[in-house]
Amino acid sequence: MQHPIFEPRKEVITMKPKKAEKIRVWETRLIIATFRKNREETAKCMDALHRRGCHEGKAMEAARNFLRQSQN
Repeated sequence: MQHPIFEPRKEVITMKPKKAEKIRVWETRLIIATFRKNREETAKCMDALHRRGCHEGKAMEAARNFLRQSQN
């Protein structure tokens, strides 16, 4: 049994393969940008994911927390 973080998202499974792949790429870029503490790239990735209808998930939550902390 896989760890819940590594299980594929249900929303991505029901999408067209090309759209699902783009979302996975943007989520990966978001994780990398957050890890590297790159505020501009994190905001760019979050905007791209919002345009594609992704508003939740562990990567988005971590990015939101990072952006809130970096504002202060």
